[in-house]
Amino acid sequence: MENYYGALVGLCFTMPYAISGLYAGGLTRTGNRKLMMIGAIGLMSMLQLGTGAINSLLVLGIFRFIHGALSSSINPLAFSMVADYFPTDKRTTANSILSAANFVGIALSSMTILLIKEVGWRASYMTMGGMGLLAASTMMLLRDPVRGQFDMSQSQFET
Repeated sequence: MENYYGALVGLCFTMPYAISGLYAGGLTRTGNRKLMMIGAIGLMSMLQLGTGAINSLLVLGIFRFIHGALSSSINPLAFSMVADYFPTDKRTTANSILSAANFVGIALSSMTILLIKEVGWRASYMTMGGMGLLAASTMMLLRDPVRGQFDMSQSQFET
């Protein structure tokens, strides 16, 4: 499988991420964003759990494809929720923290190399999948904020 790492990480994940990302913003306009995010994280986590158990390169490629498509929905949903959790004077700080958290998460994800060396790639994927399911479960404590609660009315623009 090492021979196909570039395709699995690049083509199979990044292309559906980029393409689905063009449509992911539309998710923020309808439905319960919290439940959509929990669903996406839960499904991605189950794919990671499954990745640790499969023996087929084709299935692994399909899992990576679906994982990439689901991942593209997280940022639009998160930024949409931040816009409704925080008033306009606090929103830039909240968005900055969210953006920084993305990069901290990417940096921490590189630490999985140490986990892979210690327990192997299968157990690492299962561990990450379990952690993702835990994260999705704790998100049930959040509320989906009221849409537009901090939006300015037209009369506020005119003054």
